[in-house]
Amino acid sequence: MNPFLGVFFHWLGGLASGSFYVPYKGVRKWAWEVYWLVGGFFSWIICPSVLASLLTHNLPGVLGEQSASTLWWTYFFGAMWGFGGLTFGLTMRYLGMSLGMGVALGYCAAFGTLLPPIFKTFMPSIPVSETISQIIATHSGRITLAGVVVCLLGIGVAALAGLTKEREMPEEQKKKAIKEFNFAKGILVATFSGIMSACFAFGLTAGKPIEDSNYCSEIILAAAGEGKTLPKGAVVNAGEADAIVKELGDGGFFKDAEKNVKEHPGFASVVEALEAPVTLDAKLADLGLHVKDAKPEHEADLENEVAKLKENLESVNRSFPAQIAVLKQSKSAIAQRLLKYQAAIESLRGKTKELNIIGGMKDLIRKEVAVSSVQSGASFVAHHEKHKLWTGLPVLIVVLLGGFTTNFIWCVLLAVKNKTGYQFFSSTLRQTPPARENETIIETAVDAPSEEVVEHSPGRGQNGGNSVPYLSNFLFSALAGTTWYFQFFFYTMGATQMGKYDFASWTLHMASIIIFSTMWGWIFHEWKGSSKKAHSLIASGILALILSTIVIGYGTYKKGQTAEAAPAAEAPAQTK
Repeated sequence: MNPFLGVFFHWLGGLASGSFYVPYKGVRKWAWEVYWLVGGFFSWIICPSVLASLLTHNLPGVLGEQSASTLWWTYFFGAMWGFGGLTFGLTMRYLGMSLGMGVALGYCAAFGTLLPPIFKTFMPSIPVSETISQIIATHSGRITLAGVVVCLLGIGVAALAGLTKEREMPEEQKKKAIKEFNFAKGILVATFSGIMSACFAFGLTAGKPIEDSNYCSEIILAAAGEGKTLPKGAVVNAGEADAIVKELGDGGFFKDAEKNVKEHPGFASVVEALEAPVTLDAKLADLGLHVKDAKPEHEADLENEVAKLKENLESVNRSFPAQIAVLKQSKSAIAQRLLKYQAAIESLRGKTKELNIIGGMKDLIRKEVAVSSVQSGASFVAHHEKHKLWTGLPVLIVVLLGGFTTNFIWCVLLAVKNKTGYQFFSSTLRQTPPARENETIIETAVDAPSEEVVEHSPGRGQNGGNSVPYLSNFLFSALAGTTWYFQFFFYTMGATQMGKYDFASWTLHMASIIIFSTMWGWIFHEWKGSSKKAHSLIASGILALILSTIVIGYGTYKKGQTAEAAPAAEAPAQTK
């Protein structure tokens, strides 16, 4: 885990998203639905499939072994994300571009970031690392959440800057910009659009089993390349996870457990409790080495962390025998699997680096395959470092297929309505296509910052005559679509570096989009002629967004620190 590298990847994703619409400025004499769908084929079909095929080694096998439920929900949320784009235009019609975009982006950032860990509180089986209360319970979690709050404040300030700029327009321009201002309608539509736009984050969450399967497949194939054969892992389904948690709870498994495990009795907590004696011992050994090499000014802090970790390990070791006894009473297949995993990880004592990696994993299937790799003598650490960045690429194929479905259907309907379908195949313009502002386009909160900045910059020249620059239109649309895809290519890479705080990836993504789309606004002179107040507000908003990415990165970094990474490492101090 490297959170600052994760923030950097999210910034690259934000740069791609904030810039993707710029190539569309080069498209001439095509209707919106034509160039959007051409670019969309590259965004949602070609790039996801090609890059996932190139950077992973068993794509058909990984997708083929997924349950119908996993594939459906991942696809469904992708489709809902596209559907939300239909109402984004109404948000701006009723609230104006700046206020409308600010409200919708704020909702999208908040819902996409916070709803998954909130839902996990009520549905422990969903593939999210921690509940919102678990996040709040730790110092690092509170820092990360503070970064989310700073991001939302930054979005608010940026929206206020845009609103100030709009109010400074001449009256005629102001009326043209907001013809149907209606705050109540605008807020309702913005809420719906924000929730739907956040569905992309939900789709990535629903696709976690695909990501897990891909990671395990890569580790197994890498070991096979060294002549080692590893058993194939299996995803724990929600039903058996909930059943074993209830059975263990009735048997007293959580009664004397650590505070974190006791207060959040879920399947992940059961796995953490079973591996804690070994993983905490590894962290203690690793921290001891740091103490020896520490500078004098850091010794006191490190020694304090060692003391906390020792106290935590002693507490874990006291409750561990009773927990194993409760688990052994169960005759279920998942209980036997957990006992087998506990015995396997016990055999890795002394392998500090490997145990620290395994302890930071979120799902049992990854842990089991990783343990098997270490036991086999394969170069697990090297394989893990090589393949972890690309594990999320197959998920994008399914989510974006859902988004493609919505966009394809709507673009075809518009092409039929406007009689523009011939433009896909003809280099001659038969009739002037309808202006973009007169069409009901699909525009999500992810697309809007780049799209609106470009469209509101000095206009796109159409030139005279009926000749259409057919080849250049395709090339510019393909470039725009490919750039759009790279936002989520880098997003999945960034999320792999955020550890158990990958929930904050969505906030980092939204913040980065606004930062870089605003940069293009400055380049295209969107803010030319605005007052000092408007310039000060937009500068303050961007600084707040940049600060939020640093705060979130720091919070995730703190989570990765040895004492913090231990389950409930702060619990002893809280329970004294």
